[in-house]
Amino acid sequence: MANMIMQGTILGFEGYSNYTLKNDFDESSPFSILECRDSDLYFVVVDPFFLNKDYSFQVDDATINELQLTENPYDEIFVLCIVRVGNESHSVNFRAPLVCNSVKGIFRQIVLQDETYPTSTTFSFKTDTESA
Repeated sequence: MANMIMQGTILGFEGYSNYTLKNDFDESSPFSILECRDSDLYFVVVDPFFLNKDYSFQVDDATINELQLTENPYDEIFVLCIVRVGNESHSVNFRAPLVCNSVKGIFRQIVLQDETYPTSTTFSFKTDTESA
């Protein structure tokens, strides 16, 4: 994924809408940085399927139309991470994914109405020295 300009808002940060989605990690990394172009605001985002291969939800017609999604409403999906520096556990918000149209450079954060997924799910990384 190349860096791309994205338009959209994140809950609690509605005053900001100009972002660059950056792949500052290894090419195979499921993580990206969503950098606000109007401030010093950064979000770590991750492909939710990396953490939960069974992750699924329905995108409503209004969102599909707003994002101009035609063939596949799951063009790109990200969830926000809370990274705790110096701590081995981090969390993601599966309840409010970012649905993206990477071709048009627009995204929208949606809030899933059912309670299938929590707003905070803890995850951690195993190091090379830890056994599987």
